[in-house]
Amino acid sequence: MYKEKYLAVIVAFNRPQHLKRCLECLKIANDNFKLNIDFKIVIDKDEKRRDNWIKTVDLSKKSGFNFEINKKNKGLRNNILDIIKEFQNSNYHRLIVIEDDILVKNDFFRLFKKMFDNYETRNDVFQISGFSPLNRDTDDIEFYPRLSTWGWGVWKNKLPIQEDILIDYRNFKLTSEEEIYYKKYYPDVLKLHRLQKKRKINSWSLDYLHYMTKNKLVTAYPTKSNIKNIGFDGSGVNMRNSKPFLNLNNLLFLINKTSTVSHRISTRQIFTRYYNNSFISKVKRKLGILK
Repeated sequence: MYKEKYLAVIVAFNRPQHLKRCLECLKIANDNFKLNIDFKIVIDKDEKRRDNWIKTVDLSKKSGFNFEINKKNKGLRNNILDIIKEFQNSNYHRLIVIEDDILVKNDFFRLFKKMFDNYETRNDVFQISGFSPLNRDTDDIEFYPRLSTWGWGVWKNKLPIQEDILIDYRNFKLTSEEEIYYKKYYPDVLKLHRLQKKRKINSWSLDYLHYMTKNKLVTAYPTKSNIKNIGFDGSGVNMRNSKPFLNLNNLLFLINKTSTVSHRISTRQIFTRYYNNSFISKVKRKLGILK
């Protein structure tokens, strides 16, 4: 059936050690719950990291998935924007995007099919997420007005025309209503907009998040994360090496354990706490223990 034809794109950035693990997990998850899905690996060509790039290409050839090599190093933002645009012009109806530092769990595709099917006709649900800052042993879904970038999916019929939503930062300014909305749901993003305006970061997600803000849209999140991010080793885009923090693991686990009772805290509070800009929250986020 046409509407159940999936495209899954793995974005690879010359990190063969990550891509190998990513592909292994995807194959196990796909064997566990097969979908009518086509896999494609998109690889940046980076002459500065030629050895890693060659290994990444070799892994892609052996994967059995289709793969495409960019003629130049596009970077994450341009890769994602191009993937979305090509998807909009394709025969696929559902898109899943996974970066090569994302490891999916065995139940990943079952959960994604459930969310794709259940929320396609719900107008306020813009995308679905494999990641979640929540930590509840249930199969329920929560909704939050924040874009997910770690293992996510979208429907073609819910995507806007890309050119209409890309932010022109020369003239960008939040309305008073938008600023209240940002402060309520994701105060950390206000700083990201300032950094993007100064060209200190190059994020694709800020444009789409702002589109969600203007239209009061939400992302469907699982109540327990179905992915793991291994990109905190200095290899990820906009991710610094988190190894110096690893010795704090036991201390932070105790802090987290004594300060969080998930079922007594609202979804909004958990999301706000997770994305808080405090030092402790950043360290916990890197270690994946802030729930």
